[in-house]
Amino acid sequence: MRFAAAMKGLARIIPLATIILATSQGAFADGEMKGQVQNVKGYGIELAFMNNPVVVGKNQIMIRLKDAMMAPVDGAMVTTSAKMDESMKMDSSAMSNQKPIALTLMRNPDVAKKGEYMADIQIPYEGKWIVDATVQVGSETLSATFDVEVGSSGPNMAIVGAFIGLIAIVIIVAGVNKARGKKEQAPKA
Repeated sequence: MRFAAAMKGLARIIPLATIILATSQGAFADGEMKGQVQNVKGYGIELAFMNNPVVVGKNQIMIRLKDAMMAPVDGAMVTTSAKMDESMKMDSSAMSNQKPIALTLMRNPDVAKKGEYMADIQIPYEGKWIVDATVQVGSETLSATFDVEVGSSGPNMAIVGAFIGLIAIVIIVAGVNKARGKKEQAPKA
C-alpha cells in the first residue's frame, strides 16, 4: 500500500521535475544577462549573450548601452561583426574561409529595457571568437572589441544525469512494487 502511494507521489513529481530541468538552462539568478563591459568615450558598452556559456548554434546577442551617468541610451544604431580569432588553428578549409557574421541589432521591444539592442546569431564553430561592436550615437561613432569563447552545444550533463536518476528511481520503485504484489498474490500453504 505504501508503494502505491509512493508511485502516485512520483507520478506527480516527475512532470514538475521535467519542467524545472528543461527550463533551467536559460535561467539567470537575477533575470539579467551579464556580459563584458568596455568604456568608450564616456559610454559603457556591454556585450552579453542569452546563452551563457555561448555555444555552437543559435544564440541571442545583446549590446547594452549606457551614458557617463549610467543612464540607458536609446536611439543608437548598433551593429556587430563576429569572426573566429585568426590565431586559432583552423582544422578545415570551411573554417578558414569563414566570413564575419555581420548583424544589425534592434532595440529590445520590452519598453522597460531601454538601451538594449538585440539580435539572433548563428555561430557555426566552437573556439575563440572576436566580436566587434560599432555604435552610432548621434554624430559620434563608438567601437569596442570583445573576446567570446564558444563551446560545443552538447548535452547539459546535469540535466541528463537528473533524468537518468529519475528514471532509475521509477524503475526501482516499480520493481519493488511488482515484487511485493507477487508476494501478496502467492498462494498460502
